[in-house]
Amino acid sequence: MRLSLNKCEFFKSKLTFLGYEISSKGIKPPKDRATAISDFPLPQTSQALRRFMAYPSLIPTNFQLVTDISSPAVGAALYQVIDGEPTPLGFYSKKLSDTQRAYSTYDRELLAAYLAFLHFRTLINGHTVTLFLNQKPLVSAFHSKSPAKTDRQQRQLSVLSEYVSSVEYIRGDNNVVADCLSRTTCAVSLDVFDLSGIARGQETDDELETFKPRLSKFNLPPNSTLWCDTSTKTPRPFVPLPLRDDAKTAHQTSSPISPISAPTDRFQSVHIDIVGPLPPATLPNYPYPLPYKYLLTFIHRATRWTEAIPLIDTTATPVAISFVSGWICSFGVPLHVIMDRGSQFESELFSELSSIIGFHHMRTTSYHSQANGMNERFHRARQNDWCELGAFYLKFVYMKTACSKEVYLVSHFAVAINSVIDVFLGVRGSSFVD
Repeated sequence: MRLSLNKCEFFKSKLTFLGYEISSKGIKPPKDRATAISDFPLPQTSQALRRFMAYPSLIPTNFQLVTDISSPAVGAALYQVIDGEPTPLGFYSKKLSDTQRAYSTYDRELLAAYLAFLHFRTLINGHTVTLFLNQKPLVSAFHSKSPAKTDRQQRQLSVLSEYVSSVEYIRGDNNVVADCLSRTTCAVSLDVFDLSGIARGQETDDELETFKPRLSKFNLPPNSTLWCDTSTKTPRPFVPLPLRDDAKTAHQTSSPISPISAPTDRFQSVHIDIVGPLPPATLPNYPYPLPYKYLLTFIHRATRWTEAIPLIDTTATPVAISFVSGWICSFGVPLHVIMDRGSQFESELFSELSSIIGFHHMRTTSYHSQANGMNERFHRARQNDWCELGAFYLKFVYMKTACSKEVYLVSHFAVAINSVIDVFLGVRGSSFVD
């Protein structure tokens, strides 16, 4: 290693390196930069004010995060240290699930710190953070050299170590705020219904007399009576007729129905879906079952013209090839292609296909099959006779090939074509292959 004496300083109690003053007391900004910050001019415009408000996020700040747990929930409080005094910045509380309630005390304390850091991570990232816990074994875990006992503990400790600068123990009687936030019994319940107004409306409602035998009476202070339905665990007040419209307006809002424009070109919008796995398909005079277990269906929105192509698997490649060969080569490129959020339709191959060919890839809402209702109704109607339907399309698929083995299979498929035409076209046809 070689050193340049002109660039070296020896026997110094402090020095400036990379814009910071380094000494035995630690690292801090140099005096000239601190003076520039303290003498920063007051902003005079809105744009200067926005710049000034964004600047403090770049200055290192000391934060304190205090967490606590109880049986039903976790709580946390975030403080910023200003002139040596903690100033509250935010609070956090979350109810635990049934699985999380079964955790040990150690795991629940660790979970509380983990959830609190995820909640406040945008504020504390890049700053000095001190974590206060009232669980001494958990405080020791941050300094222990032995690994955590479970993968969950190791994962949560690893995330906390990215933000925590130090961990300190706090007595339970001093941890008042976080302890209060972790207890649901301290929560305030607000009644969003005007029970007194409902009781006044029941006094002048003629319809109430008809339902009184099925209702129960409750006394409201100071001297009101409220009739409620007690057939369920929670009593439900009988809402008078004049107040029902207000209740519907407050709780049920619906957006106006968007108009659907008429198609301007043929085969403009097509719906695509996959059904399967289906029972193995068999054909007359052919001893082996066909390998096809799925059907790829295309339905034109305006005319309801339907195409179905059998598939062996539903990966992106065969689906894309069938879409190009089975629909685009016959009817042209559609403007809109409506499909669900299946992995084959969300693949990079289908995204590139839409960009190259030039159609708009439109997705249905998740877990809302009604958006692709035409395909779903077609699947329900064709699940029983899908073997004949698949054979009808398989004949055209195999007739386009030149392989002798596939042509031999076509001769067997031709036996069933007459019955297929009878079912779907209502006429008697002849075999396509002699």
